[in-house]
Amino acid sequence: MKLWQEIQYLWNDVLAFLEDLWDSFLLLPWDKFFWIGALCALIIWGIKRLKEKRAYRHMGFSQVVGLAEVKEQLYHEVLFPFYHAKDYKKFNLSLPNGVLLYGPPGCGKTFLVERLAEELGMNYTKLDHSELASPYIHETVEKIAKVFNWAGQHAPCLVFIDEIESLVPSRQDMSGSGSYKHEEINEFLLRLDNAGTKGILVIGATNHLDLIDQAVMRSGRFDLKIHIPAPDIESRTALFQFEVQKIPHEKDIDFLTLGEITEGYSCADISNIIKTAARMTVAHGLKKINQQILQVAISSTPSSLKKEGNDQPVISNPPPSSGNEGGDGDDLETALSNL
Repeated sequence: MKLWQEIQYLWNDVLAFLEDLWDSFLLLPWDKFFWIGALCALIIWGIKRLKEKRAYRHMGFSQVVGLAEVKEQLYHEVLFPFYHAKDYKKFNLSLPNGVLLYGPPGCGKTFLVERLAEELGMNYTKLDHSELASPYIHETVEKIAKVFNWAGQHAPCLVFIDEIESLVPSRQDMSGSGSYKHEEINEFLLRLDNAGTKGILVIGATNHLDLIDQAVMRSGRFDLKIHIPAPDIESRTALFQFEVQKIPHEKDIDFLTLGEITEGYSCADISNIIKTAARMTVAHGLKKINQQILQVAISSTPSSLKKEGNDQPVISNPPPSSGNEGGDGDDLETALSNL
């Protein structure tokens, strides 16, 4: 009986404490706490966004292997004016109205533009001709206007147009029935004019510079034209090293030799070679990729950069072959069996 009374007293004390705690809770200045909490949440959100933006920016050009001269030119002509916009504005200067990248396919034009957008920290949109094309008259014009209106609302913004010759082909080669295409080109030219002053950076990429309408090429539109060449030996060597470092590999791989024997190969070719070598490594139960399997992959992967009118790759130092030009499966199996 005495124990039960003790429990009752204890329970009454607990209830009294909870009542006092609730009364104190109701007396707190909750209106002030609300604003303090909102401010803390805003600060936390801002710090998170800043970290995300820094991480985004840190990807940028650090992911671009080689192309030192191109990156240097983009820094002086695009990045520096963007970072020092106020100083440039004093002299009535802005970002270039447009940048045109041209060169052989598979040499990193699209990848370079995406990394440039990251480096700038700009909003980014890609304008695909396949998405703009429409069987209805005037609809493509409206879509072009919509893209540029969106970019203006989200400035600073980078608008990338891959295979720009499809969007603005030379009007000299058109028949009279292509009047609707004239209208599309005129709309694009109208939107391109003074795009830089609106915080819109337009970048086009093409493998066929000669197919683009001459009006697009005039000064004041694409102010900056940059040739993106096939990777040189330094770039090929660095690209092999950069990509191979991401996967299990032997430490004695001679990247310089790999760069030397892939003369005439594009960046896309080299990426494909490494993927082919990785698949061979897994298929043959090897734990790490090695020099020999990479050279076997090179011998089975022809260059995609061809001389005009010639089906042979542009290679001055052909990769080692197993005895057959095409790198047949039997030759690969022979080489791999010796690994």
